[in-house]
Amino acid sequence: MVERIFLRISWREWFLLIGVVFFLSFVFIRYAEPVKDGDLWFHMAYGRFMIEYHTLVPDHGVYSWTPADSNQIYCAWIPEIILFLLFNAWGLPALFTLKYTGVCIFLLFVLIFMKKNNSLLNPLAWLMTLTGVLMCQSAMDIKPELFSFVLMTIMVWTWFMIRSSCEKRWMYCYLFPLIMIIWVNSHGGFIFGLVFLMLVSTGEIMNYFFSPDERLDAATGRHFFFSMLLSLLVIFITPYGWKYPLQLFDDLVLNSADQIKEFKTVRAYQSIFHPKAGAHHFIDYLIISSSVLVFLFCTSIKQRRMNWSLLLGNIGLAFLYIQFIRTTYFWGILCVFSSIELLGREGIGFSLKDGRVKRYLGVFSIILCFLVAGREVYQTFCKPLFGFWINYYSPIEEAEYIRNNLSGYRLGNDYNSGAYLLWALWPETKIFIDARYFPYKKWYQEYAAFVYGNDDKYKNYFLDKYGCDLWCATYDFPQLSYFTSSSEWRLVHYGPSACIFVRKGLPIPDESVKLDKSLFNVRTNQALKILDFSLSIGDIENAVFIAKNLKKSRICPKINSEIALFYIKLGDALEKKDRIDMAIPFFEESLNISPIHEASVYSALGSLYMNKGELDNALLKYNEALDIQPDYAPAVHNIALIYSQRGDLDRALVYMKMLVEIQPEDPDNYYNLACVYSLQFNIDDAIACLDTAMKKGFNRWELLKSDEDLANLRVTEYYRNIVDSKSH
Repeated sequence: MVERIFLRISWREWFLLIGVVFFLSFVFIRYAEPVKDGDLWFHMAYGRFMIEYHTLVPDHGVYSWTPADSNQIYCAWIPEIILFLLFNAWGLPALFTLKYTGVCIFLLFVLIFMKKNNSLLNPLAWLMTLTGVLMCQSAMDIKPELFSFVLMTIMVWTWFMIRSSCEKRWMYCYLFPLIMIIWVNSHGGFIFGLVFLMLVSTGEIMNYFFSPDERLDAATGRHFFFSMLLSLLVIFITPYGWKYPLQLFDDLVLNSADQIKEFKTVRAYQSIFHPKAGAHHFIDYLIISSSVLVFLFCTSIKQRRMNWSLLLGNIGLAFLYIQFIRTTYFWGILCVFSSIELLGREGIGFSLKDGRVKRYLGVFSIILCFLVAGREVYQTFCKPLFGFWINYYSPIEEAEYIRNNLSGYRLGNDYNSGAYLLWALWPETKIFIDARYFPYKKWYQEYAAFVYGNDDKYKNYFLDKYGCDLWCATYDFPQLSYFTSSSEWRLVHYGPSACIFVRKGLPIPDESVKLDKSLFNVRTNQALKILDFSLSIGDIENAVFIAKNLKKSRICPKINSEIALFYIKLGDALEKKDRIDMAIPFFEESLNISPIHEASVYSALGSLYMNKGELDNALLKYNEALDIQPDYAPAVHNIALIYSQRGDLDRALVYMKMLVEIQPEDPDNYYNLACVYSLQFNIDDAIACLDTAMKKGFNRWELLKSDEDLANLRVTEYYRNIVDSKSH
């Protein structure tokens, strides 16, 4: 029975089935990310507040003990309540399910439209869908932005259904105001939905004059433009009424320059060409998508069929895509549907009868799909943020420590950790600042000057002005070293996400520093940050314990390189503490897992063995360093020193001459060479080298007077003259 079913499936159906499975698998892996944006926590706190206080207008100032402006309108009550209810009922799994549901809605509408346009078997359509999914990655955080992604998908699909449906397409027009009334109460991204509607409306007017074959019929056109008017009017239907659109007009039109300047201080509002945006590959997807669309539009122009609404919509949202990382998904959605519509119109298929060029195009599209997907999957597995958990900007254990030991005190915290602390500690403890930003606009520049400045007097002034009793800082906090070195603050706790300092004199139950046990099980990327902090406060014991539990990667050399670098750093710290036996294994292990800085590591190992008196092992490591880097001066110097100590002066002389060639301006090298010549009773060469050392600036006179290696020179007039001249 099963065999008969499989035999009845055509190769086209197999291609479609494989494509769907491939996409679902890819999406599941690519977006298997933790809660990485702290905004989720303040959104859920707002949802909790609205339910508890029976209001749709949250109080922005209630969570902070610092000045917080409550006049800013932030209207996202629908997703905030939904997020809170889902989390309250089923926890994190419900939130991750919500995210995947959003992506699946997008794919479902794309597949429906592909079927309608006979593009289900077109590899180019699948390539554009894959690219579109990746162009929308900025909307995949679990917060109201996800709702903007879904609503924009439905809005774009609706417009294309109006364009392509034959019967009763006017009915689709009235989905626009319905979408907009939900959107305006869900996320500020609705403003870009209005921009999209404005662009396509302008395009439809241009179609009327310049492309009669592309314009809507008269009846549909009337309904369409009437729905545009309704869509504009419904943005006033929020808990804030007319005040919300007025504020947006003031921010985005009257004071747009100031608003954009503020936006540019946040990474999410940087251009896709910003250096830190490179890991997202938005430029690659821009090239792929724009190339395909230009090709398809050019084909339309050749056939004298230009849809101005389609063209203007893509140009406008492509500009938005380039401008801000956070808004890339708007064009990503439109780009996918536009390419499918044009592909269906032009009949670019995937079969032998389409001709050689189209066959090659199909094969190329499939190969490119696998290359793009393969790169994304590989990078996903190598990212520190992978899996279903909560990121380390959310100080879960640290909040628990504050709740149990420091509740009610005036809490200071950094920007990134504030949202979770707000969610976890309110109302017993209020926060200092959080990622909402807008309540703190009036004094945010003071905070920025404290965080990023170098003036210690200002830092003291800032902390005195905002009199915090304790401070919770993540390991990325720029002023962490200020607290560790300050005499006014002392460390009381550090865990997987952050460390906690209290002002001297603040009474706490236990004076000792507490470590959270979960600190020893953190992921590698976070462990390395904690290890750096442990070394900075001199906590060698815990640094060693954490380092021994670091997990190497089988597929990501970058992670192993970072671990190797830390092993070297830890080995150096142990050497300074004269714990040579503990330092050696870390240097050895750094070489086993990564070849980074090999010459220096072999040389450092040689020095450790040399300090232990194991000269044969030391020589072995120094020579391995020279095999990698023949002119590595520290190794050459120490090999010469070992041979000299052993009395093998001929070999010592070879390496000392080599060192002089490597560092011809270093006077110490000539002095050491003079010592070797002196021990060999080669007085003339010894005097010549010592003279050169003097001319190049050698001035260690006490060493010159007492060095036994120069005993054979002391009878010479040259040596006596030097000693006499430096004695007077």
